[in-house]
Amino acid sequence: MSPKNLIYDSTTKLIFAHGEGSSLLIREPSDTNPYFPETTIAKLEIDTTCLHSPIVNIIFNSIITYTSNFSGTLNRLVYPFRLTFQLSKILNLGEKIPLKSWNYSIGNLSSTTFLSNSFNLTYCDKSFDEGLCDYTVEIIRVNGTLIAGNSLRIVEELNIQNSNIFATAFSKV
Repeated sequence: MSPKNLIYDSTTKLIFAHGEGSSLLIREPSDTNPYFPETTIAKLEIDTTCLHSPIVNIIFNSIITYTSNFSGTLNRLVYPFRLTFQLSKILNLGEKIPLKSWNYSIGNLSSTTFLSNSFNLTYCDKSFDEGLCDYTVEIIRVNGTLIAGNSLRIVEELNIQNSNIFATAFSKV
């Protein structure tokens, strides 16, 4: 991690870290490509070896833009467009440990939709692990909209932009 993304305040014994994410364009799964591979959209590294029983607060934020076009007979929404985010940790270059997941859903029966929202998540890691930690936010699942109707064609696209991840670590005692 570059020094500009990590600040240690020896007076308060706080560590601040920042990691930038990437933009990601997601098109709905299709019959020819029903699976979406797990994709990392933000990552940061923080070294808590100078803290005793560290607690790490993680904040992730991004802008999500969703567009859809439906053609055909719209009847009723069976299942909305759903995206699952997962926060994970790797301690001292070991195995990835999933910490928590969040769902982002959009359900709309308009023939054309354009939405832009912020998406934020926070998590407090109280595992008291000392050492070098990599925290990642990944997209682990994408489900396209399912609508009951005859001869329906759905085109959906979701864009995740301006992703950032922040961490503040401090000693428990």
